[in-house]
Amino acid sequence: MGNQTEKERILAQCSECKTVYTSKRYPDGSVVPIGRKMGCQCGSTSFIELESELDMSA
Repeated sequence: MGNQTEKERILAQCSECKTVYTSKRYPDGSVVPIGRKMGCQCGSTSFIELESELDMSA
């Protein structure tokens, strides 16, 4: 994991339609899907971080 000022790459699921996106978690805790600054394709902006054994930092 990085330091406190870095974004972390994560998997996140839309809390409405359950679509999964590669996302970035910011130090303030906000989650933004990569390439979808306005949120999910369904219009939701609420995401749930998914646990994964994949190392996406490479």
